[in-house]
Amino acid sequence: MHFSFETKTEWDQECHIFTCKNFTGTPCETDEMQPRLWDINNLPYENMRDTDKVWLEKLLAGEFVEYIIKLSDTGDML
Repeated sequence: MHFSFETKTEWDQECHIFTCKNFTGTPCETDEMQPRLWDINNLPYENMRDTDKVWLEKLLAGEFVEYIIKLSDTGDML
């Protein structure tokens, strides 16, 4: 995933997203996220950023996804 901001290029990000079918251990909270488990058939898309709705469904279906997502400086998807 490539996130490109309109004029604040120092905010640009490249993210690598990995999936796994099996997991052992305990997810732990970080400064950026508190892990929660969701039923894959009942994901809270209405609570996600608009950009997540673009790629997440395809990723969960097993597809390789690569996007350049252009954002305004306030984080709105362009």
